[in-house]
Amino acid sequence: MLEKDIDPNNHGGWRHVYMLRNHSNYMSNDLNELIARKDKLEGELHHELSADYNELMKKVSESFRDMHENSVQYYKQKANEELDKMEKNIQSGNKLSAINEKLLADTYLSWATTI
Repeated sequence: MLEKDIDPNNHGGWRHVYMLRNHSNYMSNDLNELIARKDKLEGELHHELSADYNELMKKVSESFRDMHENSVQYYKQKANEELDKMEKNIQSGNKLSAINEKLLADTYLSWATTI
């Protein structure tokens, strides 16, 4: 029913329009409250997710740091083993094996410094 369709002499019709408008205002207030609640809850969720994400990134970062440190330690250990072998080969006069151990030690040291 449109306002232009209401007979101004029929007061019941105007009251009906007033009630529809009044009901619409209540609906708008309820809707606004729902939207405000949704926005508040979305903010809380975002905060929680941000905290979870930050914690996850911290753990990932720590994991990568630990993995990096473990890899460096591994390659340093391997280089040290090759240098020990190189030293023994030099002392025993096995020059070809000493060169081989030197190349392996160089490789391990390179990896230890570039990862």
